[in-house]
Amino acid sequence: MSYRPSSKVLFLTNCSLTKTRGGIPEYDEQEAITSVLPTSLKNRFLDRREKALQYVKVAREFTWQGTPVSELEFNKNLAKGKDFGGRRTCAYLPALHRYEGRFFQALGLDGRNKLENSKHHTLFLSGLYGLLRPLEPIQIYSCPLDDHVSKFWREKSLLTEILLKYINRFKIRRVIDLTAIDAYRQLIDWGKIAETKTDVLHCFHVMAAGDYALTFFGMLLGDLLNLSEDDLATLESNTRKRDVIFRSLDETEFGLPKEHPPEKPIEPEPEPIWKFASTLQFRRKVRESMNQFTKIMQAAMDICREPIACRENTIEPWEGRASTWQYRLGDLRLIYQLDKDKRIVYFQNILVREDSGVLKVRELVAELKSHGFVETKGGGKGSHRKFKHPRIPGAVTVSGGAGDDASPDLVRQVQRAVDQVM
Repeated sequence: MSYRPSSKVLFLTNCSLTKTRGGIPEYDEQEAITSVLPTSLKNRFLDRREKALQYVKVAREFTWQGTPVSELEFNKNLAKGKDFGGRRTCAYLPALHRYEGRFFQALGLDGRNKLENSKHHTLFLSGLYGLLRPLEPIQIYSCPLDDHVSKFWREKSLLTEILLKYINRFKIRRVIDLTAIDAYRQLIDWGKIAETKTDVLHCFHVMAAGDYALTFFGMLLGDLLNLSEDDLATLESNTRKRDVIFRSLDETEFGLPKEHPPEKPIEPEPEPIWKFASTLQFRRKVRESMNQFTKIMQAAMDICREPIACRENTIEPWEGRASTWQYRLGDLRLIYQLDKDKRIVYFQNILVREDSGVLKVRELVAELKSHGFVETKGGGKGSHRKFKHPRIPGAVTVSGGAGDDASPDLVRQVQRAVDQVM
């Protein structure tokens, strides 16, 4: 699938420490940001990438937590492939699926699918690659953003020049900055962006800054991708959504959390090793519990680190449902299932202590429709309804009235169908 956004809105965010291993040897240059740059700028950019690669592979003084970066696990097979202007055969994954950090965990599988199919543009900032498009093939790597790397990319405002070329080519009229971490935000000369006709809004959370804001920004992007170009282009400075403030200035308000300049190279702290996925019902319950949003998301990230590790009585199997677990959070219960082969945590529901947790038929129908299933006309008899999806064979038969309790078998059938299209 090709990434072909058409709107005049651009989201900008950064890469992550946690990454998915593996990949394939095929390199699709049409998905790379170099494919939309003029030849002279493309060559300069690839030359700078190659120099960054050499710094990662050779410089002994470049360390991360006491270890030379060149010896880090993710850099052992890093080579000069086509992504650096070379010819070596390497293992590639699209950047959107390579990155697994807080931002991408919170964005979730649904959010990634929306981003991949969105009309809006998105770019990622990276210490090794500079700027990336979402489906651009990249190798697995680790490149902390230390002073040398930051200075390297800011030299002659190269990344700013590339961003301006991208803005001009696609006639971008609004950039929404979701970088969260100051060191990444400062890779861009925002003064030069301001000299154009493009408006910029920088995002800041009212309760968190730096790495800790990335979870909130990932959730926010999932919402913003649903908005139209006009809605995003007309957002005003000081607008507030999901406790995130949009500002025309590239610094947060006085009195709100602010990231302190770190003394060490900048990479997030260790992050979840299981992927986050959620049902429509879970997301609806999150919206209904916005006063506890922070606690819920922190608990979800905690679960994704160790989904079944005993924590006194916090995590335990959920009675009556096979392979289902509950996480106690005060009066709330976070209900989730595990796919151990894919290492995915599927968050199913949020229950109040006395809630039975039984799903209704209408909730399952809503879940199917939200993932692109369409009801077939004349496909069922009586209370039976059939739903089909263009990407998978067969149909899902849903029996019962909208207000009826769904049987466990029906719940499993719908979940399996949804999993196939995610």
